[in-house]
Amino acid sequence: MEKSYETYANKFKTLISEFEEETKKIENTANQIAIDRRFTDFGRQEHITGLKADLEKLRVEYTDILRGLVKQFCEEYAVSFSEDGADHGTDIANALKVIEMCGANITPDLFRSVVDPLKGSYKALKVISDVLTIRWENQPLDDKYDKEIRGIILDYMGSDVEVNSYVEYLNDVKAVTDYPVLLDYQLVNVGVNGASRFEVRNQTRYSVCVLPDEIIRMGRMYEELTLKCPLLFKNQVTS
Repeated sequence: MEKSYETYANKFKTLISEFEEETKKIENTANQIAIDRRFTDFGRQEHITGLKADLEKLRVEYTDILRGLVKQFCEEYAVSFSEDGADHGTDIANALKVIEMCGANITPDLFRSVVDPLKGSYKALKVISDVLTIRWENQPLDDKYDKEIRGIILDYMGSDVEVNSYVEYLNDVKAVTDYPVLLDYQLVNVGVNGASRFEVRNQTRYSVCVLPDEIIRMGRMYEELTLKCPLLFKNQVTS
């Protein structure tokens, strides 16, 4: 079964292929006009101007479609912070109290027991994680928590490094949708010595050209992280 991220990538490639077919027709028409003796210079220029307008309209149309497709992908593959809807105020208070009372002497088993009621809420776990981080950074070496304690909270929340890397990557892909035009194609006269010959030049940014590959890469990252960080990566990747 095709994965949804593969569907997005293939749809992007199909749209690009359709767009390039249309631009090729414009290029061919321009070159036919250039050698057609039935046109006056004025009439020829008027038709070429019209073709350039057609290309611009096509660029805008396909840019809007592709921008919407990428935005939809980024929304679907965004990090989803899981919340079980429960009021964890008391659970958080109890956990913090035990952590404060035990200090660096808290055992992994005890720590796991006090944070286990919070495992359905990323925000609640983040509170505990932030407290541990502050204490870890400000306490002397002999008064720090066991490293296993930190590992337990990260296991519940997901690896910060991997999650942050994924979010940064997603933001880079999403930033492409802010470009005024995604497909930068221009109808240009490349003839010499007074002769006219037209070609459609593709000056599209590299970051747009590689979007199908980036979508596949992100989809695979997301798929792996669903296993490691189920609280954050919950969407199914099958179509």
